[in-house]
Amino acid sequence: MEPLTLKADAVPWQPHPRFQGVWTKVLISSQVNPALSLHVVKIEPHGAIEPHVHPGSAETFMVISGRGACFMADKWVDFGPGDCAFAPAGVEHGVRNQGDEPLILLAIFTPPSV
Repeated sequence: MEPLTLKADAVPWQPHPRFQGVWTKVLISSQVNPALSLHVVKIEPHGAIEPHVHPGSAETFMVISGRGACFMADKWVDFGPGDCAFAPAGVEHGVRNQGDEPLILLAIFTPPSV
C-alpha cells in the first residue's frame, strides 16, 4: 500500500447505478486500501437510497450535511449532521433526504465495495 492524499472536491460525482437522484464519489477504493472503501454520497432533495442489503460488506455512514431519515432495524429514524449508523453485512438499511438541500453522507464499506 502506498500513502495517498486527495482533494475530495477534485473527484467527480458519478450517478449511483441503482438509485436515481443519488450521486457518489469513490475516495478510497480497494486498490488503495484492501481493507475498506470510502465514499461521499449525495442524495438530492426528497431523493432516497431505498432499503437494501449488502450481503458481503458492512456499511458505516455519517451525515455531513442535510437532513433526512435512516432506515435500520425495520424502522425509520431522523438523521442529521453528525449522526451515524452501522449496518452489518446482510442487514437492510436505507437513507431518505427529507429536506430541500442535498443530503451528504460519508460511507465506509468493510470489506470494500469497489
